[in-house]
Amino acid sequence: MMNQEQFNAIKERVAKATQGPWEVAYDTDDREHVVDIWFDGEDNGHAKIHDNSFGNAPDNAKFISHAREDVPALVSEVERLQKLLDIEERNSSDHLKASTGLFKKVEILNSENSKFRKALEEIMEDQAPIMEGTEGWETRSYEIARKALGGEAHE
Repeated sequence: MMNQEQFNAIKERVAKATQGPWEVAYDTDDREHVVDIWFDGEDNGHAKIHDNSFGNAPDNAKFISHAREDVPALVSEVERLQKLLDIEERNSSDHLKASTGLFKKVEILNSENSKFRKALEEIMEDQAPIMEGTEGWETRSYEIARKALGGEAHE
């Protein structure tokens, strides 16, 4: 994986390189893979990559000549993706913080719910008369507690 220092070095080389587009030129001398910088009377230099050899040398020359356009395009794409990644990492961090807070609140609410359920069960036990089984014996407090517990019967 490329680190920021390596990426910055590539960007610096791109910025310092002769402006493109570059081109492949085939010459009649015996030189292989020679890069000549020449000027056309303007202040902008032109780079020609000469190749007279066989095999994959012509492809190598094309690869080198396209570097002037390809590398800046890749640098731009890396920067675009890095911005998206930075945004996503911030969002993930924010969501994690929010989720952690919500989980803590859920734990607190579950604990409080357990305490309330226990209190309601105690009310039901306290309100249950000895005459359990006799119709109409349930007190108002007993009925409120029973409904709050979801209609669960006293045991």
